[in-house]
Amino acid sequence: MRHTLRALVLAGAAAAFLSSPASANDVYPSRNITMIVPFAPGGFADTVARLVAPEMEKALQKPVVVENRSGTGAGIASAARADADGYTVLMALNSVTVIPESARASGQKPPYELSQLAPIALITADPSVFLVRPDAPWKTLAELIADARKRPGAISYASSGSFGVSHLTAEAAAKAAGAKLLHVPYRGGAPSMTALLSKDVDFTIQSPPVANQNIAAGNARALAVSTANRAKSMPGTPSLKEEGIDVDVPFWSALFVPAETPAPVRAKLLDALKQAMASDELRQKLAAAGTEVRFLHGAEFEKFLAKEAADMSALVKELSLKN
Repeated sequence: MRHTLRALVLAGAAAAFLSSPASANDVYPSRNITMIVPFAPGGFADTVARLVAPEMEKALQKPVVVENRSGTGAGIASAARADADGYTVLMALNSVTVIPESARASGQKPPYELSQLAPIALITADPSVFLVRPDAPWKTLAELIADARKRPGAISYASSGSFGVSHLTAEAAAKAAGAKLLHVPYRGGAPSMTALLSKDVDFTIQSPPVANQNIAAGNARALAVSTANRAKSMPGTPSLKEEGIDVDVPFWSALFVPAETPAPVRAKLLDALKQAMASDELRQKLAAAGTEVRFLHGAEFEKFLAKEAADMSALVKELSLKN
């Protein structure tokens, strides 16, 4: 009887071990990896994730499954609080650095802190585009800014929402140029573009694909891009630096994991991403989607991320004090 009971216990333990998702002796990865996108399907982060994931699968030899979790702050928080075992990764945008400070500025508890995430690599970085209607009186952004200095608060712009990328881009440029603009927030990029076309505002800031589409249709004219260098997709449009404004605010995507993820696991994910980004096919697909590859990792990306977080947090604090 004792032998029978012991055999049953050992059999049960073995079955539990074999049915568990992973064991301490497993070689990473031993099962599917979930790539969280904290936005609805079809957006920019989702597009990048669904192009990158299949290429990472080839290197990792395990499925990388994209999972959309709408509600940006909540989606990022769920990734930050996931088990730090490498089986949950996060595809995030600029907003990952802004949300904690913007929550504090609104008197709310941040859904997460940036310190809860460890960066793997920057994947893409695009400029935003300053757009006006074809009949606008300003031929350059320098002219618009000069006018704004003369008439503080008289020139209005539409953003995709308070503390979003377009809002912070416009305010960073205005601050650097010593000008005051009138911010009119909308719920998303499409409504803010409509506001320009409807003549409700004087200018707006959009992504290159949206900008090029409206320029081609004769609905808008580009004054500048928000980065220090010109965009490959818009070589004829000057950068902010060329317009006398020393600001570089790219719209970027990057891969993160929970902060306590072991270094060897992070290294494996980075190696897989390096192999993915070396694919000409992936780079062509990203270019076709209207985005530019800017692959940074290690100390380079950490430095980039620290500066982005510091600059954007300081700007959020300043804007919240003004309101």
